[in-house]
Order: sequence, then structure tokens, then C-alpha cells
Amino acid sequence: MHQPTTSNNAIVPYITTRVGERLGVGMNLRIHPTRGLCYAPEFANDRDSSGALWARRSHNPRDNAGQPTGEPLYAKVHPSRQRECMYELRCQICCREPASRTSLGYLFLLEQPDDGMRAGWPEGELTRHPPLCLPHAKVSVKRCPPLRRGHVAVRVKMPRLYGIKGLPFTTHWDAEQDDVPDDNDADIVSYRDPRIRWYLATQLVRRLCGVTVIDLTAERAAAELGR
Repeated sequence: MHQPTTSNNAIVPYITTRVGERLGVGMNLRIHPTRGLCYAPEFANDRDSSGALWARRSHNPRDNAGQPTGEPLYAKVHPSRQRECMYELRCQICCREPASRTSLGYLFLLEQPDDGMRAGWPEGELTRHPPLCLPHAKVSVKRCPPLRRGHVAVRVKMPRLYGIKGLPFTTHWDAEQDDVPDDNDADIVSYRDPRIRWYLATQLVRRLCGVTVIDLTAERAAAELGR
């Protein structure tokens, strides 16, 4: 499907927003008496299969490899591309193949908690970071600053859809805004939470169940030997 691009010798994840991909959070938003937050008009891809309403962000033209063009904004995740990788369990870097999967499950990388490895963690962890293929997991550990500070590689048998990360509707949003305010402080909301109808989703969230912590270096070495 897609090959990762490079910028200043760094691999650009498929889910990264690019300069020029504009998010007008107030554009066409309306209040519906029973459905809550909605667009007027709404299109098929505006809601996911569980009914959550998603932020609309434009897409830059693709290059010959099908990858988004434009300078990367590493701190910003593109809503629909993150949703694509997380829903289909594809690698967040290349989106070319399904994420690495063994008998222990799908491969995810988690940032190590600031408060240390609490009892039972990472079983049941909520994550908005899509899984990875094995080659790009190795690249991510080397080049992603949060992961370099501390990470845990896991295999997950049941990465269950949980809900969304998003922001509750506010009348302060308007069509002239070009981004979601305070997106880093957005809420994670379960699909079972009735408040979700008032949220605009920016990232899809899964709960990790059936988790096994693995040695990523050993797995990568074994894979290379098996070629």
C-alpha cells in the first residue's frame, strides 16, 4: 500500500500530519437533539462503525508511492490515517502490510510509565498508538524520542476497540480555526459512554488484552536469521 517517506534522514510515519493538511474543527458542525454533535451535511466516513463523529482533516496529494507529501508535523496525528491503521491493525509507519503478528499476538510499542511499572501493567492498557511491523518497530525505538526515553515491546492477542480520543464540543470552535485546541489534553472516551455523542474524535483507541512483554531485539535477530 504505502511506503514511508523520509525527511532529514528520518522516516515519516504514515499517520503523521503534513504541512498544508488543514483541520477546520468548526466547519459545518451542528447540534442534533438526539444524535448530539453532527455535521451538516454528513458523509459516510464522518462516523465510525460505532457511531463516533470524526474530525475532518484535508489530505495533501500523494507521491508516486502513495505516501502523503509535505513537511511532517511530527507532533500532530492525522485523524483518518491514524484511524485507518488502528482499525485495520496496520503498521503506523508504512501502512503497507498488516502489523507484525505471531502466536502471541500483534506487536505494539508502549512508552514506559513515568511512575514505573505498576502491578499488572501493561495488561488492559489503553493505547492510541497503532501497532507496527517488525522492521519499523526497530526503527521507532531508535528514532522516536519518547520511546528512546523508555519503552516496552508487547505482543497482544486481543487489541479490542475501546473508544476514541477527542474533545467535547465547545461553542468556541469555529470554521476559521486550523487545529484542535489542546489536542494533547483531549479525553479518552469509551464507546459505551453516552457522553461520546458530544465529542469530536481525533484518534481511535484500543484496549490491550492478553499482553505478553517481549524482547524486541531477540525477535528481530531471530527474524533476520530466519531469512
